[in-house]
Amino acid sequence: MGSSFKDICFSDDNIGLCVGTNGVILRTSNSGLDWTQIINVPNNNFNKVLFADLKTAFVLGNNGMILKTTDTGHSWQSINSNTSINLNGIHFKGSSLGLIGGLYGVLLKTQDEGETWEQLQTKFYNDISFVNVHDDKNFFIVSSSGQIMNTKKGGVMSIENRFVANYPSEFVLYQNYPNPFNSSTKITFQIPTICHVFLKVYDILGREIAILVDEVKEPGIHTHTFSNLNYQLASGVYFYELTANKFSEHFKHTFVRTQKCIIMK
Repeated sequence: MGSSFKDICFSDDNIGLCVGTNGVILRTSNSGLDWTQIINVPNNNFNKVLFADLKTAFVLGNNGMILKTTDTGHSWQSINSNTSINLNGIHFKGSSLGLIGGLYGVLLKTQDEGETWEQLQTKFYNDISFVNVHDDKNFFIVSSSGQIMNTKKGGVMSIENRFVANYPSEFVLYQNYPNPFNSSTKITFQIPTICHVFLKVYDILGREIAILVDEVKEPGIHTHTFSNLNYQLASGVYFYELTANKFSEHFKHTFVRTQKCIIMK
């Protein structure tokens, strides 16, 4: 199976690393004209690569994987992250102070050039996509649900919400409109994060009538049309159900809501 590439970083004009799925790391020493596969971990995916200095680089992967090189990628060591959560974002201030962010608000801090990582207690549970270190107490994190968070306290953190994008803060399944309806109606729902969404219609006996949505949706408000012209259903009571699954290799969170609609001919 081929790999798709997720990130790339250069230490100077010539030396660079590229990482991707199926545990692939590629290295170039001639400004990207040629690339050589230097490592392969088939049962993992790499999400991020960063040079902390000219020779030291870190690679983040799923299941808490951290790899470190001190010779621009010729040799690698595995670093204990003390977590099994997928890791997505990394940033260093100098060569010693670094921050890593992952799914479900996991935030790791190092002060010894990435040899050991301490998990910070943030009381924040959204997936972290990007991190930025200003100094040992002033951090910024960006979540996949559209939040920019900041702390100036460092250590065990109380994160302040500095900006929230125009995304919903909770799951909601709204009443369809119009209701009752004859030929068609609109069903609206909102989700606060990226989810695999199912929107299904059932009759009063619980039999599945239609699948209106079966796909991954971005956070936001979504509206779909349920047209009876496609199904020729008799007048009566029907139910539509929203199921939204947010999951990783280790966790699954499911939101389920049901509403009643009425067809009148």
